[in-house]
Amino acid sequence: MMLTQRRLARLSIFVSGAVLTSCGQAKEPPRPSILPELERMQPVFDCIEATPQGANSEIESCAKKGGIDVNELPREPKKADEFKPLIVATWVFFDQDKTTRLASKNLPSMIDYARCIESNAYADRAFASRTAKGVAEAKFRAETACEGHPLSFRGLKPEQATTASDARERMLAKLMAASAINYALEANGWYPDEMRPCIKYLDGRPPSIGCSLNPQPEMASPPPPTGYRPQ
Repeated sequence: MMLTQRRLARLSIFVSGAVLTSCGQAKEPPRPSILPELERMQPVFDCIEATPQGANSEIESCAKKGGIDVNELPREPKKADEFKPLIVATWVFFDQDKTTRLASKNLPSMIDYARCIESNAYADRAFASRTAKGVAEAKFRAETACEGHPLSFRGLKPEQATTASDARERMLAKLMAASAINYALEANGWYPDEMRPCIKYLDGRPPSIGCSLNPQPEMASPPPPTGYRPQ
């Protein structure tokens, strides 16, 4: 069967449409995110809220139900499970107010702020630059873009009052946003070596990689006292 000009035109339209449809359905690979892990921590914070303040063993039990050991706080968190103990420990620290306790029902709002920061950071090319300058600029622009969020410190006006509970929730939201940023950098291999801190452990472990990448300047010895003569 010979293809007439009309049939060729129809075939061309069909092929073009199929290609466009295929391109439209193509999806970007999923971006590593710690946020789903934070959402799954809701029962942990519900349990902590229902636990009397200062009941450390019960609080530890709440954390363990979520697979979290609050007695092990990583100094160099990289994996999702290593960020969670830090968040739980900070929550418990902020939840010591005898008059107003932290409300676990507000966890989704804190995570929502972290999601805003993470989304804007991922959309910024400088975020993947693997340089401290680029990452800092991306974080600044992300925080600026999210200043309208209810839990953003940047959105506070000078004349706007804030309660102690509100301030604590803002700080927790900021911690979760920082965790989301650092986890994304680590998971994608974008964390700049120049940003790694130098941590020297007292339990026999070798110093962190940041000590070799970013050696600390040696402290200069103080000058001898006036009139001092070595023996």
